[in-house]
Amino acid sequence: MALFKLFKAPKHQRYRYIPRHWDPEKEELEKRLKEVEGRKENSPEQMKARISSKLKRRGGRYEESKELKRKALRSYNIRMILM
Repeated sequence: MALFKLFKAPKHQRYRYIPRHWDPEKEELEKRLKEVEGRKENSPEQMKARISSKLKRRGGRYEESKELKRKALRSYNIRMILM
């Protein structure tokens, strides 16, 4: 009988789905808690890291305001030279 089989019958396939959930707020909280644990010592490097993380958390508004201030000062200087 095995001699006459030309095709194999398809076998059933299993679908292995592992549900995963990603929570960005929880991940950010865990990251901040880990940073706080590392900042318990008051070294200058830790203070720099704390300040930069606070500035980053604000959405980079500090860097944007620096750039806007620089552009405004440049345009003011050009206007004063032309007058």
